[in-house]
Amino acid sequence: MVPADGAVADIGSGHGALAAALAARGQRVIATERTARTVAGLRRDLARIGVPVATRRGEGLDVFRDGEVDTAVIAGLGGRSVLRILESSPWLPGWLVLQPMQDADLVEGWLAVRGWPVVIAETMERGRRYRAWLVRVGGAQAVPPA
Repeated sequence: MVPADGAVADIGSGHGALAAALAARGQRVIATERTARTVAGLRRDLARIGVPVATRRGEGLDVFRDGEVDTAVIAGLGGRSVLRILESSPWLPGWLVLQPMQDADLVEGWLAVRGWPVVIAETMERGRRYRAWLVRVGGAQAVPPA
């Protein structure tokens, strides 16, 4: 779901697998984690994978300059955390990829209020349904640039 062009912020990157995959396809990626301990773990995991990815410590999009990235991926967090990050950000990139682990209905409602074009994906894993959205922030274009 991540647009193929432009720089990507992987917010709450965890083990860095998504960040590494995006970097391997040629994108500039910056992976973030909130604490020094989790950033250190992320750096170890990325070194083990062997794909160079920049890392930063901080909360949400606070560690980025306005316009520094074209897409932000916020996946694997709870829906309330996703919304806290979005609502506290002083700016949003042109594209968001959102995949909450729970409270997806809250994220869906937040998006509906804004009326932004979205592409919705659903997947089942171990009997649980997960929803994800590719969102064009404030735009009229629903399909990402190639």
